[in-house]
Amino acid sequence: MGIALCVEDMEQLRVLVTDADTPKSLAIVRSLGVRHEVWTAANARMALAAWSRYAARHLTYPSDRSSTFVNWVLSVCKENGIRIVIPPEEPSSLMLAREAERFAQYGIRIAALPIAALESVIDKTKTIAAADQIGVAVPPTEVPDRAEDVFEAARRLGYPVVVKPRSTRFWDGERFVDSPGIGYANSDEQLHRLMNSVDRRAASPIVQKFIPGEGVGVCMLTGHDGEVLAEFAHRRLRDYRPTGSGSVLRQSIALAPELRDMSARLLDRLGCRGVSMVEFRTDSRTGKPYLMEINGRFWGSLQLAIDAGVDFPALLIDWMTGKPVHRPAYREGVILRWWAGDFIRTLRVLKGRPPGFTGSFPSRLSALLEFLGPQPRGVRNEILRRSDYWPSLIEPISLMRKLIA
Repeated sequence: MGIALCVEDMEQLRVLVTDADTPKSLAIVRSLGVRHEVWTAANARMALAAWSRYAARHLTYPSDRSSTFVNWVLSVCKENGIRIVIPPEEPSSLMLAREAERFAQYGIRIAALPIAALESVIDKTKTIAAADQIGVAVPPTEVPDRAEDVFEAARRLGYPVVVKPRSTRFWDGERFVDSPGIGYANSDEQLHRLMNSVDRRAASPIVQKFIPGEGVGVCMLTGHDGEVLAEFAHRRLRDYRPTGSGSVLRQSIALAPELRDMSARLLDRLGCRGVSMVEFRTDSRTGKPYLMEINGRFWGSLQLAIDAGVDFPALLIDWMTGKPVHRPAYREGVILRWWAGDFIRTLRVLKGRPPGFTGSFPSRLSALLEFLGPQPRGVRNEILRRSDYWPSLIEPISLMRKLIA
């Protein structure tokens, strides 16, 4: 992230948060808006974080996330004295990190990982290779060169398998295109149906042996020398996708020394400097943790870390501006619920078990009872906050806009 800005200039900064239509963007705005002047930007006015009382101003940019996006951001920053840009999503992070030096010429900092590290964590094959080099366990994996080789790879691994895109999105020469989601197969027939949905413009997907178990997220802020400046861990109580994904109900937990060591070594190996989340799945049969992926940016459950005592956005700004960062302790057992995501999760369960998925899957009745019934004691609502209630009123509109887009 380059050389730190002068500390005496940093009592209040003007910060731009892009991709402002997500819960994690709202968490960033609520964190930083107490101390800094935070602007938001998204492709619509009805963006979740834009309606926070902590957002000073909202800007809209074109829906088409092409290379013109970078020029738009640079122009806005130069014209309005914005000193730091925080891109919480993968496409924005990647495009802006590639141009970080150009922004730095105007005294503007991009709060993203160094571009080489970011490209490595986005490409799962590079992440897996780095994990193998330092002895961090990953599920048995095959990386086919061609789509037609996926079937032989699955047979070598043995069903059931997980088919993952190498990256969440790929560049088609003009813009980022969403890759098909993670799929599951328990036979050649199911794998054939799954491969029919793969975009042939993207690189061939990777194939992994399915690991049943529970997801654990390890969140870290790492400094210029790879030292861990802040850390946090949570477990997923209910996943957004019941087959495994981000969570809608999550709880802060103590960070196991083994996971701390593996995460720190892996992030250092990849050259990650800034905020990242390392995702593991603990095998329910053996208790062994396996690396799933790395998010080289702010993560969906960010508000939980802040509520538990680790204010990653504020710590990131302090680190970027040369202020000392002392690793904070956090409270275990804090539980956070994303209500709207929990509603969508319930609808997913009601649709039934996805083809090829052999792991634990909730029944329709249990999903309804989990959503409508009593929640864990002391659970907090991620979006609805008494001191900042407007985003909770805007969220249904934001979700509907995304669903019909």
